[in-house]
Amino acid sequence: GCNLLTKDWHAKFSNDKNVTPLALQLNDPASIYSTYKRFINYRNHSRVLQVGEIQKTEITEKGILSYYRTFNAAKIIVVHNLTSTKKSFSLKGEDAEMTFPVVQYEQDSKVTNGVLSIAPYSTLILQKAAMPAGK
Repeated sequence: GCNLLTKDWHAKFSNDKNVTPLALQLNDPASIYSTYKRFINYRNHSRVLQVGEIQKTEITEKGILSYYRTFNAAKIIVVHNLTSTKKSFSLKGEDAEMTFPVVQYEQDSKVTNGVLSIAPYSTLILQKAAMPAGK
């Protein structure tokens, strides 16, 4: 077995074969490093993510975790694909109004004609296009 407190674990799961070195990620806008910087920056400037209420969405797709964050007039929907496969499903009701991507991990995660497509193991934050989510 592998002791999680030893270097064996680090070498097995965090090496140049499994993880792109940070030095290569720093200037790559599509890297996981850059993506997390965008998510953190958005959260740091978004009252709805900082203090907003969490509410249930109408999404029932297996392997998808989603929720609204609401604060004053601002409302966003956060969608996480927790699976190893791309998921596509129709947005219904109030969910269908959230079509503008605020922050996303994979470029192929998007809403087209009321269908949300989300890449494996990725997150998409959406809002109504005309509605400011940050303040």
